[in-house]
Amino acid sequence: MKARLLAICFFLFSLSASSQSPLINEIAQKLNDYYQFYPKEKIQLTTDKDVYAPEEIIWFSSMITNSAGQLAKPESLTYHVALYSSNGVLISSDTYQTKAGVMKGDLLITNGLAEGKYALVAYTDLISKANEAFCKLISINPRDKAAVRLIETERPLFLVPGRSVNYSFLVEEMDGSPFKKEKLEYELFDGDKLILDDKVKSDESGKVSLEIKIPQKNYSSPLNMKIFSKRNELNYSTMLPVKNQKMDVQFFPEGGTLIAGTQQKIGFTVFDEMGNPQPVTGDILDQDGNKVQTIKTLLPGYGISSITAEKGISTV
Repeated sequence: MKARLLAICFFLFSLSASSQSPLINEIAQKLNDYYQFYPKEKIQLTTDKDVYAPEEIIWFSSMITNSAGQLAKPESLTYHVALYSSNGVLISSDTYQTKAGVMKGDLLITNGLAEGKYALVAYTDLISKANEAFCKLISINPRDKAAVRLIETERPLFLVPGRSVNYSFLVEEMDGSPFKKEKLEYELFDGDKLILDDKVKSDESGKVSLEIKIPQKNYSSPLNMKIFSKRNELNYSTMLPVKNQKMDVQFFPEGGTLIAGTQQKIGFTVFDEMGNPQPVTGDILDQDGNKVQTIKTLLPGYGISSITAEKGISTV
């Protein structure tokens, strides 16, 4: 990884040194700053509840994001989840394969743990610093017999602003019997801002079905769904990605103009309607719809590539 970062930094330095365009210089500097000070990927994790008993299973959802908190394609092949005691002793751990979108996993709590707080830690192969890992405090309570668990049965791949999507789940007691005819509440957050909340009731089989319609706007990161009961038997949270629609893409060729037959560097920026920088991969097409080349942002909203324009050929 260090060799790769050095190669990227050297490449960006060469771009900055040779480029005549102030815009390309600015983009190159942003990329240099980004790779020097920010992690390439982060991991977020939510659990089915916050209080567990020994020998119980922690069911969790996780996703890989970029440093801006936006859903990203994983660069690491695996990620790791570990449970530590309050004094830093490793209790249990496991390794899981990464994939794009929401990932599911579970971790068994060993028997004989004392009552108290424990740290659930998640990190990918590319995360090497302790402060870049994800950490969540959970409680172990051997006397907790009232807890219930949530099992998702239908989950939207994305939330779409202005459009209703279905999100369904089962709620059951720890012995597998349905948590029936019970009142629950849910809240949906964009960062710290509450955007949806309502009360629901499970049916005879413990099933709940929600129709979620988020406001028509652009969102820069996944939304946090919290589902809970008044008596605190259930305290569940998960992350739901949002599919934003429109992007503003601008290109800045070296020297300000593309010259036919000459290879040139070209900087580009990608922002959503709210002005948030976005990570994208896309194709440059000629006037007949044929792919000229693929481009990709090197950090959210900013990228640099090389292109050779052909006389009389338009590209989009």
